[in-house]
Amino acid sequence: MKKTISVDLIRHAQTPGNALHRYIGRTDEALSGEGRKQAYAVGKQYFANGGSPSGQPDRKNETWILSPMYRCIQTAALILAGRYGYNMECAFEEQDAVRLLRTMGEKNPSIRIKVCREMRECDFGAFENRNYQEMDGDPLFRKWVDEGGVNAFPCGEHPDTFRNRSCLAFEHVLREFSEDGKRTGDNGTGGDSNLVLVVHGGTIMSILERFGLDEKGSPGAFYEWYTPNACGYHTDVLWENGRIRSVQVLHKIGLK
Repeated sequence: MKKTISVDLIRHAQTPGNALHRYIGRTDEALSGEGRKQAYAVGKQYFANGGSPSGQPDRKNETWILSPMYRCIQTAALILAGRYGYNMECAFEEQDAVRLLRTMGEKNPSIRIKVCREMRECDFGAFENRNYQEMDGDPLFRKWVDEGGVNAFPCGEHPDTFRNRSCLAFEHVLREFSEDGKRTGDNGTGGDSNLVLVVHGGTIMSILERFGLDEKGSPGAFYEWYTPNACGYHTDVLWENGRIRSVQVLHKIGLK
């Protein structure tokens, strides 16, 4: 049985490490001041006047899937704060993003929020929290680059392992979403629900490298799917017999 599931893929807002072009994987950074503004603005812009992040009319229900990393939890909390007109200064002053996210969920019971551990970013190992300038004289970094950047990060994760993990997690999320739909009698499509993922740039690139089709219906390589902080893609996922057949990108999500 074929069905189409509407999914928004949003990269977390900027962190201090992002601003310095560092490899930020397992480092559990909070958002920078600029990142907090970005996330709140996404909520104001893409949820304004009853809209969703995709620019579509609000659905009856939404399921939000978050990476467990603090930057993703904080991004989701601030997007929802902006969406529902929660005071910006109060939102920025809240030091506990989990508490702010819980508050947003309590105020809006039609939103379900879940954390998916397997959606965490890649572990960059010895390169973690460093940028290419800082590693210019590092023999481990030079060797990794000279080998094409396709091997495991020293003391870290292999890129292929990370990409497979991301895609398997995405498929698991969609399977659960579809099963939830069956239990509520909406034919397993999520009904009037929208699925929103607030995750990492690498996670989004991994998913779209394997399953994605651009607006012209063409596939793309990993780095072709790069998206800046607090941006992403509105997609339709073709789901058939418990598997992803394609992820059709309808348009980009980005601050104007």
